[in-house]
Amino acid sequence: MTIYVNSQDNQKEIPATTALWQTGADSIALPTQLSAAKFADQEPATILQTIVQTFMSDQTAAEIAKTVETALAQTFKKKKLATLVDLNDDLAFGETFHGATMTQADLAVLLLSAFSEPNQIFACADPDLIVALAANLLPTQKLVGFYDPTEVGQFVQDELASIQADENIQIATSSTPEAAIAELQAAAANVQLVSADQLLTLVPQIAALFNLAAQNTAPTPLEFVIGQEQLPLVLAAAYAQKLGLNIDHVTVAVDVNSTLAKFLGGDDAQLTPSDKTILIRLISVLTDSTKIASQPNDLRAILTDNQLISLTMTGAQQIQPTIKHYQIADNYTIGASTALAAAGIAQKKSNHKIIVIAPVDPYLTPEIVLQSITGRDDGKRDFESVQILRQIINTKTPRLLTHLKASESATIPEYQLANITAWLA
Repeated sequence: MTIYVNSQDNQKEIPATTALWQTGADSIALPTQLSAAKFADQEPATILQTIVQTFMSDQTAAEIAKTVETALAQTFKKKKLATLVDLNDDLAFGETFHGATMTQADLAVLLLSAFSEPNQIFACADPDLIVALAANLLPTQKLVGFYDPTEVGQFVQDELASIQADENIQIATSSTPEAAIAELQAAAANVQLVSADQLLTLVPQIAALFNLAAQNTAPTPLEFVIGQEQLPLVLAAAYAQKLGLNIDHVTVAVDVNSTLAKFLGGDDAQLTPSDKTILIRLISVLTDSTKIASQPNDLRAILTDNQLISLTMTGAQQIQPTIKHYQIADNYTIGASTALAAAGIAQKKSNHKIIVIAPVDPYLTPEIVLQSITGRDDGKRDFESVQILRQIINTKTPRLLTHLKASESATIPEYQLANITAWLA
């Protein structure tokens, strides 16, 4: 049975529900006594129920099965949690973007609504999680989302604008979205923060890795290649190995211009609280210890010298050549974030089959995919790029983009606490 302990006081046990929802705390809940999971079959629902049961031992199997059924009905229904695309015997891509919003965020939020109170109010400052959670809300739940428009791409802004019309959702812009959330939590009751460092967002991502392995026909063990933008999935892979998934190695492709790269280079101020929480949990798994030295130098030392994970630096200049390579060599289309990860397999450590995680549908970065394939910038943007790209790669335009193009988006207002609290009243 999984037991959660406090990172600052290893003797204090934390209830599973509290631990799974915890975010942004100075004292971090660490899962211990993880053991190999036993699956009745390899169906996605069974895999997910088994992983949930492992991390949520304070609920019965019947309760979990019912809640998981509710969660899957919202987005994935009977579909796979992730799809394995084999290019050859040695290389495959693990597509984790087949939910409602075409990003891995659909996996992250999969369980949140179903495991919450019917009248729960969620608050989130992550644009992808906001959009994904909007598609999973129960009828009586509410969502408040804040985002900085200077940090968000056009398609995501279009998605945010399209969900603003929902009577149970309020979206606002802010140059400091995290501060806006903190102010809202201080002013309103029953507000649950949603963040990528919550263990409850990791559980379905762990299940997705098991789902990918179940589709693999090559001999195990496996090597996963994950871009550093998907840092929670790196932690999910470490937990999956603890739960019996035969992973030999995880390569983390780090963008040389990212905050993680700067942190690894010695800049202690670069890590966000969410990233630091994820890294501390990761260090706990890598060292098999709950006594975590959380000083930056200690984190750096273990991240760069352990048996499971290796870090390889990639950069934006590798995106277009990598996209073009797979399009020409394998007739397989990848997006920008997947290309950054795939560029990391040049420094492959193991001799086992590689699965590169593809977290975002390539149609969400149409300009760069189009430029990579054609070798030129024809000035087309957004939906015009999508139309041209569809003709080149001969893949049907996703329903989400068709819907966005046809929809009339609401104007997103600037954040005002009084407006949000009045709406919640």
